[in-house]
Parts: sequence; C-alpha cells; structure tokens
Amino acid sequence: MLFYLDSFLQILGSTFLDLFLDHLSKGVSRILIPVSVDYWPLEEVFRSENFVVLAKPPDVDEVTLWAALQAQVGNAADRETQRAVFRQCFQADAGFSGLYPVGLHKRASQGLKSRRVHTYHVAIVRGLMEQAEIRIDAPIGRDLRFRSPVVRMCTSTDWEHCYSPCECTTQVILVETGYFDEEFSSKVVVKSYRGDRKHQFRVHLKEVGHPLVGDTLYDDVGHPRSDHLMIRLLRVRVDTDVESLQVDSGDPFTVARLCGRWRVKETFSSLSDALEKLDSLEAF
Repeated sequence: MLFYLDSFLQILGSTFLDLFLDHLSKGVSRILIPVSVDYWPLEEVFRSENFVVLAKPPDVDEVTLWAALQAQVGNAADRETQRAVFRQCFQADAGFSGLYPVGLHKRASQGLKSRRVHTYHVAIVRGLMEQAEIRIDAPIGRDLRFRSPVVRMCTSTDWEHCYSPCECTTQVILVETGYFDEEFSSKVVVKSYRGDRKHQFRVHLKEVGHPLVGDTLYDDVGHPRSDHLMIRLLRVRVDTDVESLQVDSGDPFTVARLCGRWRVKETFSSLSDALEKLDSLEAF
C-alpha cells in the first residue's frame, strides 16, 4: 500500500512541476515577445470587421507567431487575445500550417474560444489506407515517460503511462493513395468531432498505423525525414454571435505543388467531396 502511495505522489509531484515550468516558460515568452517589423508578413486570406484569417507557414513556433501578429495585426495581438485565440481556437503546433483565424476585438476573440469553431485538415500519412472512412475513438492524455520540454501525448491503451486521458474522436476520409518520396502513402482529410487535445490528429493517426509524414515524434519507423509535418488546415468554419464565416484555401499536396515528391496511385474521392462528407457525418 505504501509503495503505491509513494508512486502516486511521485507522479503527481512531477506532473505539477512540469505544468508549472511549462506555464512559467510561456509567461516569460509572452513578456519577452519582441515588437519588430523584421518578421515576414503572414499572408492575409480573409478580413472582415470582426476577424482576419492568416496563412500560418510550417515550423513557425508560438513566440514567432505572436510577434508576427503584433507587428501585422496590432492591438488584436495583445496578451489577452493571444491566449484566447491561440490556445482555445485549435492546436496550432509549430509543425502545422494553414489557416489561422484571429479575432479583431474582444467579443470576436471570445467567440473563437467556444466549440463553434470547426477546422478541416488535409494530410499525407504513411502506408496505403485500406478503409475509405475511419472513425477513431480513443482517449488521449499526457505520456508521463516524456518530461518537459518534450511533450508527448498517448492514448489510454498505454494506461500505466497515460495521465488524465480525455475522450477524443477523429474522423478520417481517404482521398488518394500513392507514393510520397517513393514510399507508400495516403492523402486524407481529418476533422475532430470531440476533444481538442494537444497532438490529437498525430496520436490518433499513429494509433491506426498511419502516422503523419514528417512526424518524427510519433513515427517510430525510420522513414526518410520530411521538411515538416505534412498536414495543413485548409478550411475554417466559425459560427459566432458576431459573425458566421467559412474560409477555404487550396490543396497544398498536389502533384504539381510537391514537385514530383507525390505520385497518385488511386483516387477515391475529390477533396471537395471529402470535406462535404465530413460535414454530413458530423451529427453522428
């Protein structure tokens, strides 16, 4: 009994320490964000009196993104708005790219914190996916085997290492199969129907045996390394009290845009049909 109590206290103490250090580093980074015009301006995809939707390049970290927002959007990039938009809208990890909505005033930013923000991603994953549709229901928590600054998540199948798993559901629709850098791969669209956990898509795709191309954190097999995570947020739908909008961007993972790195073997659905399919499945 004493052994289990001692182990529990060790895990609890290390977890609180990691969380404290994580929040402390984020607080310091917010204070030290430089206001500079040297950052490349982010592409503006959409603007209204309430929102601006920018294009986030891959491998842009949190602090750099905030600094660019300060220089480009102005007072919408203050600390309060940063926390509301960046943390509560969706998980915009450094490796992710694509559309990034920002509220231009407090009420719009509060709307982005709600569950009325729907995001649709396109991705290239390892292996030839055999099913046209996959619904992944697997609780996700923090993997206690990895400590700060490395943050790795896991599903509750690793129950002895998975801290505080929360229910998460991800829907995957197959678009194409083919070859990425001469390895079997599949192009899919993904959407979260429940949960908003860190690395949710990365963990769930790993769970079904199709990790993201370029994901060195969750891809245990020594595949050739990509420049960045091959996932892009290409549609944002927002239903708030101040405004309802839907913003789309083009498919970045085409044969032409990937300069021969992607070759199509078989097409199962058009990208637009796959996105509509995600909406039709939303109620179930």
